[in-house]
Order: sequence, then C-alpha cells, then structure tokens
Amino acid sequence: MKTPERILEQTQELFYRYGTRSVTMDDIARHMGISKKTIYQFFADKESIVMAMMKAKVEEMQSSMEIIANGSRNAVDEILQTMVYISTQFSNLNSALIYDLQKFHPKAWKVFETHKGTFMKECIIANLKRGVKEGLYRDDLHIEMTAQLRLCQLEDAVNPSLFKGDFDFQAVNVCSLDLYLHSIVNNKGHKLLDSYTKPKTSTRKKHIA
Repeated sequence: MKTPERILEQTQELFYRYGTRSVTMDDIARHMGISKKTIYQFFADKESIVMAMMKAKVEEMQSSMEIIANGSRNAVDEILQTMVYISTQFSNLNSALIYDLQKFHPKAWKVFETHKGTFMKECIIANLKRGVKEGLYRDDLHIEMTAQLRLCQLEDAVNPSLFKGDFDFQAVNVCSLDLYLHSIVNNKGHKLLDSYTKPKTSTRKKHIA
C-alpha cells in the first residue's frame, strides 16, 4: 500500500473513533509511527486529509453499490445486500464524526451531499423501477417521490441531533432500510422477503436409535 493510501486508512480509523475535531496531525503521525513531515509531503493539512478521505469513501461506496446491483438476484435481494453493506460501513462509526464533518468540514460534507443527491438517488430510482418490473414492488408507487423520501430518510438516519444515547448509526440505518423495504413491496415481494429473512427449519425427521 502506498504511503498516501496508508495515511488515509490510518487516519480514517482515528476519525471513526474520535471524530475529526479532536484528532491532530500530531495524533495521526504518532498513531502511524511516522513524522508529520512525511504526512505533509502528501497532505497540506488536516482539511485536505478529510477531503481526500471523503472522496475515496464516496468512490468506494459507488463501486460497491454498482457491484451489489449487478450481482443481486432481484430488487429485494439488492436492498438486503445493501443493508448488509451499510451495516458494515457504520459498525465502527462515532456520531462525533458526522457532527464534525457537517460543522467543521462543509466542503467535504458537500461531496457526500452531492453523491447522495445524484448517484444514490439514481440507485434508488433504478431499484424501484426494477422491483416494479419484477412484480415485487407495489405498482402504484410514485417513483420520484418515493426516492426523494428515501433520501430524506437516509439524511435523518445520520443526524446526530435525532438519535442520541443508546442509538448507534448502524442500527438506525438498518432499521430505516428495513422499514422502507416493507413499505414498498407487494404481497409477492413480502413472501420473497420472508423467504430471505425468516430462519429456515429442517423438515427432516429426527433419527430414532
């Protein structure tokens, strides 16, 4: 792994744990066991690290979502795979990071907002159309409106002021996506969803010695 990539990876660990505001360049250098001079060879300041990290994360998310969409068996499967992906992305995320990005790094947060309003919205619309075509989603859905409401739901799910205390972003996002999915599937979609989510019991008779 090249040095700039390693710096971003190691810094992301610190940001996920403590947020950005409380992490200094000295902290990053100490965490990595390198000098600040080495970091400054690649990044002018902490703001440039935050921006590079955000751009890398957005690119990673776009690539992962495309792989999920192309490899999923149907629209429901695509959302369930998305739920797993989101769960892993938010598993180690501290709410302080979201707050710090919004308050102290507006340019970097704008990168995510643009990603959400363009790529993510396109993915939602494509999934809704796919689900309707496959006969798994309600055919009375207003595609554009439903997609916009889903975006609002995603925005609220990472709002630190709405979820405090025992709530964590991983659980909130999984719950949010679960509620969304159950609201758009039809009867056929519900049956398919149940087949994915309900534990399977063995139909074989127990052997009696």
